[in-house]
Amino acid sequence: MVQEGLLREIGVTETKSIVGRKPILLDIVPDYRFAIGVGLHRKRITVSIVNLKLEHIAKAEISPSEFNCPDKAIIWIKDQIQQLMTDNAIHWEKCVGIGISSPGPLDYQKGIILKPPDLELFSDYPIVESLKSQLNLKVPISLENNPVLLAITDYLRSSLENFSQIMFITIWEGIGTAILSHGEIMRGFAGYTGELGHSSVDINGIQCSCGNRGCLEQYVSFAALQQRFKFENYEKLVDDAYNNVPQALSIVSFMAEYLGCAIANATNILDLDAIVLHGEFNYRPDLLLERIKEVVQTRSVVYHSHPISFLTSRMTEDDIDVANAIGIINHFFTQLT
Repeated sequence: MVQEGLLREIGVTETKSIVGRKPILLDIVPDYRFAIGVGLHRKRITVSIVNLKLEHIAKAEISPSEFNCPDKAIIWIKDQIQQLMTDNAIHWEKCVGIGISSPGPLDYQKGIILKPPDLELFSDYPIVESLKSQLNLKVPISLENNPVLLAITDYLRSSLENFSQIMFITIWEGIGTAILSHGEIMRGFAGYTGELGHSSVDINGIQCSCGNRGCLEQYVSFAALQQRFKFENYEKLVDDAYNNVPQALSIVSFMAEYLGCAIANATNILDLDAIVLHGEFNYRPDLLLERIKEVVQTRSVVYHSHPISFLTSRMTEDDIDVANAIGIINHFFTQLT
């Protein structure tokens, strides 16, 4: 790998070796290869270039509302990929592949986005095959669920390896979930494990676009909370809660009750030892996490058997762009072993 240019020697360890010479330190050569990340979200579509050290190089972004059909969106994605590569002097032979990140549900094996709520533009859309057809290249293209890629990225970026069973919950326009078991994604039979946002917390509750009633997403997604409680700024809401403003405290308690109920159910089923929140609720999260912990403590049988940690993700905006490409980069390194 050193001879091929993938790795480089960066010195030797200062630790004395019992026999022989000191161990040589190696590092990845960042620009040996690059990956493309395509992020599909309810409010934005992004195209990014990432190097092998998971560093963000360049990005383009647009709103899905600019397109009236998915094929036109794919043409824009193709054009942006080509433009970003030209602007950064990257040739296709240095591209390890393209990773596409999308809200679920989706069929990651067939490369088809199914019916993600509130992202009708790509409903029942074979996005991998469509992008392959547009680019007419033989580079690998993969499709993966947003929270799955975010969970893998956070696991690699932080100290989550200290936990065995992790539930990673993303809360933005909707609620997504990924389950990590000893660092590996738990897939289930067809890859749909982790739809916490569409678990019912009220069997006679609000009708959801997925067809179910009382889905968690209808109560504690950011949009649902704003519609119910009419607040404009989440950060001000949290600040008010810390200042013991009754209305703000009641909203935080509402959030904790519904999230805690769903998490307690998941904990009882999956025997989790860590819960990680990522997204719009990460502003001054200690109060919310403590309230969620109290709810889970009351409702979860597992909680009384072993500790459960409640954490927030440390990922930056650049990390989120990197996450879109993490799956295809993992595929590249897996092929080398």
